[in-house]
Amino acid sequence: MAWVFAHLEELGGDKERIFLSGHSAGAQLAALLGTNLAYLKKYNISPPELAGVIPVDTASFDLLSKEYNERLTRRLIKAAFGSDRGVLKKASPFL
Repeated sequence: MAWVFAHLEELGGDKERIFLSGHSAGAQLAALLGTNLAYLKKYNISPPELAGVIPVDTASFDLLSKEYNERLTRRLIKAAFGSDRGVLKKASPFL
């Protein structure tokens, strides 16, 4: 995102029309980047500077949820992120 913001105008883009999107695991990452101030703040970008975030077909926005995550999803989350609640919270766009 930092590269996009730094080079967009020289490529003829419009900073008012930046959308962030991803599919599956990319959707979870796009949602996380677009909702967690810490990731963008590091590069002096704030979420309101994005025109929108379009996550497509992600398994979970709340990696700690046992209510909404089915058994297979919970196994995939554990394999990808481990079981440390702090890590899972940081990786959850909706927490």
